[in-house]
Amino acid sequence: MDTWTMKFSLILPTSLYKTSSPETVCPLVSQVKLITGVIHIISNLTLPDSVVFTPLKYLYGMHNTIFGETLAASGSANLTHDLSIRQTIFAPINKAYSESIGTQEVLDEVRYNFINEPLDITDLKHNDLLTTKYTLNSLNGNPQKVKFTKKGEKFFLNNQVEILPDPGIPLTYTANAVHAGNTIIYNLATKLSPPGPLRPTTSEGLSLFRSFHHLVYTGLDQRVIFDENAITALLPSDKAWSAMGLAERYLLSEEAKEDLKKVLLECVLEGVYYSIDFSEESRRIKTLSGETISLRGVEGDLVFEDKDLKVHMAERDILAANGVGHSISAVPLPKSVVITPENLINATGFKGWLNILHEYDLSSYLDINSHHTLLIPTDEAIRSASLDTLKQEIIASLIDYHIIPPIDGHPPPDLLTETPSKVTTLSGKSLKIKQIYPSVWTIQTNSSTVAARVLDQGKTSQGTQILLIDAVLFEPIASAGGWARAIAVVIFGVAVVVIIAAGVGFVVRWVQRRKETKPLFADEEREPFLDEES
Repeated sequence: MDTWTMKFSLILPTSLYKTSSPETVCPLVSQVKLITGVIHIISNLTLPDSVVFTPLKYLYGMHNTIFGETLAASGSANLTHDLSIRQTIFAPINKAYSESIGTQEVLDEVRYNFINEPLDITDLKHNDLLTTKYTLNSLNGNPQKVKFTKKGEKFFLNNQVEILPDPGIPLTYTANAVHAGNTIIYNLATKLSPPGPLRPTTSEGLSLFRSFHHLVYTGLDQRVIFDENAITALLPSDKAWSAMGLAERYLLSEEAKEDLKKVLLECVLEGVYYSIDFSEESRRIKTLSGETISLRGVEGDLVFEDKDLKVHMAERDILAANGVGHSISAVPLPKSVVITPENLINATGFKGWLNILHEYDLSSYLDINSHHTLLIPTDEAIRSASLDTLKQEIIASLIDYHIIPPIDGHPPPDLLTETPSKVTTLSGKSLKIKQIYPSVWTIQTNSSTVAARVLDQGKTSQGTQILLIDAVLFEPIASAGGWARAIAVVIFGVAVVVIIAAGVGFVVRWVQRRKETKPLFADEEREPFLDEES
């Protein structure tokens, strides 16, 4: 039998996932010479025009078969047949699916894995929002977003779904993405689901429990979380509600329930406004309360121009099925909500000091426009001070220690700050305010050694501060000092008189005893008579 040898050249691509058009130049990586020919290793796979690798074929080739079958069964299969569509596909691996994929909801949600443009994820920034092809009636027909986040060297979608690298290729290397025409495909470790209803906790661990509690308490939870479409919820953090102190306690009372509803509804905007939509240019936005407010953004903060209030958005763009939420660092009050000093005093649960103010005809300080800061001792503090045993003029002077007048017609500055301002009461005495622990403050007059602890505080709708304290303020040492000196002088004088009188009495008694015991004649006087007798 004759033997023969065929000479050939074999071209092997380094990656079967990278496509090139016939016009694309494929760099020669290396070559291997054989006896009968040569093998050239090039960087990309070259295909004839008759062979078209669509995104769907790549999904099957990448072993994303379940996701591929879901696409094929859905009405979105056309998105993976056209190489000209500019898009990014985030494809969950097969292990990501543990439940049935046959439901219509799952088939519809598959479009949430499609982004409207091809993306190099290494160019994205932390918390960037990406626009998907998943539209919702609850967003007024607009597409839902997906949030891109970074944790160290790992990349995530919606803070939980990790974007996987190709085996052996770091994710930070752009070659790990699979290109199919104008489509870029990335693998996901778990299934990517669209956002659900708003939740009381955020991805950053910020607690919004109080806002959700108040929504439930007022019966607004169903409306805001589920029924309303295309809304933006400005959610005060737990810390923001806690900082209201007595004002929050008042709003949670039965008499103020309608006011609390107004506060919550004014925090919900009609329309979806992501953080990027709040520019430095002010815009008028209608709220669910029916009011229209002016908002503008300043470097991550939000300014309520109507209220002269600036809040920080600690976490922005909390995605939800019917809109978006942003946490805010303060609770904005509508103009229609009026909180008076008397409302805050009633919220303490103590009536004693309020009764004293009314009894001494000082109700004017309880007016919303009074702007006087009031220090309110507890009922126990009043009993301990035995005020009922004091004369009326003394009690009236004590009251002045608990009232701080306004400054230029405005409420005095907040007393509980890291750098408290020096304030003077109606008594003319200054107050010394000291922070003992992060949440513990004491107040005392400058010339007193006795301090009152601040138990709670709150501000009226006009910004006037009311503070609950555990002692009655006065100056026992200073006020008693004059009397003490006078009494001491009197006591000293009496003591001197008593001592002198005692001394005189002693001398008189000694003289008397001396006279009674002395012989009638001395010895030398008695001798002559004795001699005569002898």
